[in-house]
Formats: sequence, structure tokens, C-alpha cells
Amino acid sequence: LETLDIRAEQSSNKKISDAGLEALVKFPSLQKVDLRGQDQITEDGVKKTIAALPSLLAVDLENCGISADGVADIRKLMVDRLAKKAQ
Repeated sequence: LETLDIRAEQSSNKKISDAGLEALVKFPSLQKVDLRGQDQITEDGVKKTIAALPSLLAVDLENCGISADGVADIRKLMVDRLAKKAQ
């Protein structure tokens, strides 16, 4: 599994929390996760998921309720990861 789409639509029951993010470690080859609309996740939960999934290259956090500063921190983690892979 390389791509996982778990975005939440307005009327969807596909809401997850940080505990749900922890379950993603079962997919070590995961490269992209779409979390759009998942307003129950936190910055800390996303950062832990990134740390636990070394193959992860992209995370979509649109409309997740994570602060702009939090998204910027997560973006920096991802940019740093991509820079290391490019070396």
C-alpha cells in the first residue's frame, strides 16, 4: 500500500483521531496520505505518524484544523525528509 485516502467529506463518517493515525504504522511502505477534513487529528499525532513511516513523502492536511504554525512545522519535517532522501 503506497497511497491511502482517508479524507473526510462533510457528511462522512470517515473521521479518525490520533489513535487512528497510529494504526498507519502497519503500512511501512506508505508514501502518501490524504487527511483532508480530518479535524480530530493533532499536529503531534501527524508528526508521530511521519516519524513512524520512513517511506512517507506526502501528507495532505487541507481543512484539518491544525494551526498554520503546525502545518508549517509539518511541512518543514517533510521538506527535510525529502532533502535527506535526495542526498
